[in-house]
Amino acid sequence: RRRPQLVAHMGDTTDAAPNTLQAFEDAVHSGADMIEIDVSVTVDGVAVATHGPHLQEWTDGAGKVHEVHWDIVRELRARIEAHGQVGPERVPSLEAVLGCIDGRLPVNLDIKWPSALDAAVDALGPRAHEQWGVFSGLTPGLVRWALHRRPGIPVLVNLTRFDAFVARSAFLRRRWLTRPSMRRLLRRDEVIALNVNHRLVDQALVQAVHHVGAQVWVYTAPDQATVDKLAAIDVDSITVNKASTFRL
Repeated sequence: RRRPQLVAHMGDTTDAAPNTLQAFEDAVHSGADMIEIDVSVTVDGVAVATHGPHLQEWTDGAGKVHEVHWDIVRELRARIEAHGQVGPERVPSLEAVLGCIDGRLPVNLDIKWPSALDAAVDALGPRAHEQWGVFSGLTPGLVRWALHRRPGIPVLVNLTRFDAFVARSAFLRRRWLTRPSMRRLLRRDEVIALNVNHRLVDQALVQAVHHVGAQVWVYTAPDQATVDKLAAIDVDSITVNKASTFRL
């Protein structure tokens, strides 16, 4: 049995605020196989590493990320947790994050706002079509839009709320996964995996997705017991907080 990859959610947040340069540097040394980065975009088109859309949730700022200029966002400090204490690290641009990681691990760019896609691809430059990682956070309709807008980029398919509801039922899930439109999407060369909340994953789902030729990536496993359970049913990737505290 192949070991699934371990993905450091928002960097390694064991000792650093999420989505900060320190968290991403720590993730490189955490034992993770990949780093997940939340990507939002400012009103002037700069891709930034913060969850969004509301700045007050993860920073000491206010307003929506996509309505604020980079000159303001760059001065904001990141919170240790959502709505929690503010730490010393400032919100970095995606360009700065990629420079910090410097290719030492692949990345999963979780697109938090559709217009952030273009900014993220531009920040990557030629790497956007190389084996640097994937784009995620895109539901089926947005995946089709993204691949039309930026052909050839590697993507994960996230679920809509309706899809997530369907995935809870084994009967409905089989019908959903066998729809021609979904099968065609999951079989596209650019589509790496179905990206699913850990609560919706069981062995039947994993086998069904593998049957159509796609992988199953899972987020965000809360503890080691959940990680072990997911590994036992052959998921391909597991995203966790505080990556240095987990082992596979």
